[in-house]
Amino acid sequence: MLLTGPKHLWHIIYMHYLKYFIASLCIGVFSLALAADPPSPAAADKPSQNPAVSSAGTQAGAEAQASAEAQAKADAQAKADADAKAKATDKRLRGLGYKPMTRNGVTRYCRSEQALGSRLETSVCGTPEELDFAQQNGKDTVQRIQQMNSSLPGGK
Repeated sequence: MLLTGPKHLWHIIYMHYLKYFIASLCIGVFSLALAADPPSPAAADKPSQNPAVSSAGTQAGAEAQASAEAQAKADAQAKADADAKAKATDKRLRGLGYKPMTRNGVTRYCRSEQALGSRLETSVCGTPEELDFAQQNGKDTVQRIQQMNSSLPGGK
């Protein structure tokens, strides 16, 4: 028995709207619950009327505060590590003869080099990442050439 009358159609539409309405209510309730601000320290210090709510609230506040402190420590440690790495990179590049130059908010390290067979000096500049890449690329090229020479029949 197939129901295809206007009464059946109204029932289908009503049920779909009812599902969408319930889903919308649930989303609204859960979004408000998840968006609630953590209790302020002054509110956490005041005892409430219900001891069960008070202990749950202070426990949640303590957990939130501990989480915030842990995040702050992690951020401070990451910043300290980044500063130490930047200082070590600066010291290493200065030892190689580079001088820091800042243009458009970007720090680049530059030094003057003479091209092979020329008396004219050219300026070589780059960010620490670019200079490290060029250095590693040079080492890889030298190693590859040495391996190719050692595999030749006349090589030692």
